[in-house]
Amino acid sequence: MNPSELANRYEQGERLYQYEAVRVFMKFGPPEGEVDQFTRLTTKLKKKLKQTKTTAEHFGKIIFVEVPFDLRSVDEAKVKKAVQNAAFNSKTALAIVLAHREGNPQIRNSYSQSGAYNKTAVKIRPDVAELFERIAKQEVEIDPILGLSYRRTWAEAFAHVRALAEKKNRPD
Repeated sequence: MNPSELANRYEQGERLYQYEAVRVFMKFGPPEGEVDQFTRLTTKLKKKLKQTKTTAEHFGKIIFVEVPFDLRSVDEAKVKKAVQNAAFNSKTALAIVLAHREGNPQIRNSYSQSGAYNKTAVKIRPDVAELFERIAKQEVEIDPILGLSYRRTWAEAFAHVRALAEKKNRPD
């Protein structure tokens, strides 16, 4: 069946019973003519830090930004410098959390993350440190549906399935 015939049948209301055989995750390169991604990050963070005003009863701002680059393989020193450049003059920044959405073998999205926290604020309010720890560990590392750690690679996913199969086949 050619694509136009398929499109016509679909537009006429025919239900096409198909199944997903392949899912492809693609990452696109940076747009041409763009400025350096770290300069762009600093600019975006500065803008975000100015957007929200805090009042006396607020302890500070936590800024979450989804970035278009992989935080697992990026130059950490450049990310740190970009965040510091953005937050240098901010008196109200409590934390800046960068996250990058990525597919995993469970066909869900998981996140890699980088965070910078106001160390003075954490000393004043230790419960804030608990929040940051939960964001860094539990919220990013644990699949909320399964309650298990994300499998980041196909090898990890296959090992998990193999262990489940062995457990199921083991006589009790």
